Amino acid sequence: MKATRSLSLQRVFLMFSTVVLVCMVLHSICNIFILAIAGGILAGHLHCFARNI
Repeated sequence: MKATRSLSLQRVFLMFSTVVLVCMVLHSICNIFILAIAGGILAGHLHCFARNI
């Protein structure tokens, strides 16, 4: 009984850590995309602003 319980706990922990890892990876990818898009928009605005002067 005790062995199966620890095994199920290990399985739950493994699933949880996998989910956390996937979420962290997705979060970092989303952050990179947001930064790239924001940087591109900012660079475009700065370029237009500099051209208008």
